[in-house]
Amino acid sequence: MFADLFPNSKIRKLGMPPTPFDKVLTKLLYILITGHRWCDVPIGESWASKSAAHRWLKRW
Repeated sequence: MFADLFPNSKIRKLGMPPTPFDKVLTKLLYILITGHRWCDVPIGESWASKSAAHRWLKRW
């Protein structure tokens, strides 16, 4: 359903590895549905970092 929002995966040679988009989408939906602040979002392996999720939100 959200495949149009995700760019094609490209291999980068420099910098941090790209964050999987399913993790970004999980974090953004959590924030939008619950209304929690960015600092209150859960942290863990199944979640994207706050900076990655916020960067994609601004980009969209």
